[in-house]
Order: sequence, then structure tokens, then C-alpha cells
Amino acid sequence: MTELLEYAIERVRTLSPELRPMRRTLASPYLIFYVATENEIVVVGIRHGARDPATMPNTPRRPA
Repeated sequence: MTELLEYAIERVRTLSPELRPMRRTLASPYLIFYVATENEIVVVGIRHGARDPATMPNTPRRPA
């Protein structure tokens, strides 16, 4: 978490335009999703890296 505090603004943005300005970082084995401003970091989700990404809420589904 110390690294997140130091480099929060520089982390990877999410790919979904609907979720910006949310960012994500890896704190193995977890993915941490957050929104960062100059004054605060708001963690909006933590997910184990072994989980299937397709089970995440609001994930676009691939055609069968």
C-alpha cells in the first residue's frame, strides 16, 4: 500500500471508458481498483487475481 500512496496518479487506468478515472494496481495476488485525486485515494474494489475477469460487474460479455 505504501507504493500505491507514492505512485497512485501514475498507475494504469482501467480500459473501460465508463469507469474512468478509476485506476488499478497489482498487490499480488490482488488487484486494487481506486480513484485518486491530489488529496485522497478511494479504494472502490479489491479482487483476487485468480478470479475470472468475466465475473466482474459491468464487464462486457463476449458473444458465444
